Amino acid sequence: MVYSLSISALGAGTALCFVLGANNIGICVGTTMSSRTLRYRHAVLIAAVGLMAGAVLEGGKMFQTVANVAPTASGDALLAATIAAFAVMALVTWFRIPLSMTQVFVGAVIGATLVRAGVVDFPYTGLVLTSWLLTPVAGFVAATLICFSTRIVARRIRRIILLNKAYAWLTIVTGFYASYALGANGIGLVAGASNTLPQLRPWVVLGMAAAAVAGMALFGRGTTRSVAENIVGLNMPASMAVQLSAAMVLHGFTQVGMPVASAQAVVGGVFGVAATRKLVVQNSRLIRELILGWIAAPLVGAIIAFALATAL
Repeated sequence: MVYSLSISALGAGTALCFVLGANNIGICVGTTMSSRTLRYRHAVLIAAVGLMAGAVLEGGKMFQTVANVAPTASGDALLAATIAAFAVMALVTWFRIPLSMTQVFVGAVIGATLVRAGVVDFPYTGLVLTSWLLTPVAGFVAATLICFSTRIVARRIRRIILLNKAYAWLTIVTGFYASYALGANGIGLVAGASNTLPQLRPWVVLGMAAAAVAGMALFGRGTTRSVAENIVGLNMPASMAVQLSAAMVLHGFTQVGMPVASAQAVVGGVFGVAATRKLVVQNSRLIRELILGWIAAPLVGAIIAFALATAL
């Protein structure tokens, strides 16, 4: 029974990472695509390498997050939470809406734990919620500072072709960095809830990262277009600033084990760039959907996980 439960949990976690890759590749490289720096297949390759590296090298920093949120969560509760998160993420990916898997998953863990009369550490959960509120603000501030800094440097470089090449390479590097941070934060979070033996966990992380890469390659184009084409038109300097700010925010929260939303960091960065460069947000409806998704994601995850945990 315990063995079959562990296998089921690993399968559900791998499926969740698959849909994470499909949904969140747009967050990693969507702004690069909007600046026409890379073709889609090249962007996927860079994102895949970055995500694998982040998951393997720093995913362990997120292993204790689920245990901190729900110290007494049972194996079947975590299984219900993983299945619930997968269902929500698969649905929004079908409609090409980028959404935070971490928010859905944390909400699902809380819902499933409560139905099993487990303990939820609400003070720690409050810290997680605070980090969610701070993420878009931090993305906005970071992108604003990066834009001002790059503008000062650009004014001192008179060779336009050289400057454009530098921005193109920086955009590629920051796309890799954003993917690296996503792998560390998102895949590390899911792997930490797998309840596998410590000596097997590196292999679990590697397998889940591979599943996320497969999701990127097979089903990531839709959400990439949502970010690349439907929010705001970005040139190379703006694209680089958005990606770098989002990666820095996501990577920073990973160091303290906080599961945050890459989508929130990117949208905060987009508005920071738009404010400094006087750009116009193209699709206010999509922005409203994203913000509504941030609010609804943990609640929907908690409700579905509550129902699944009751049925299991």
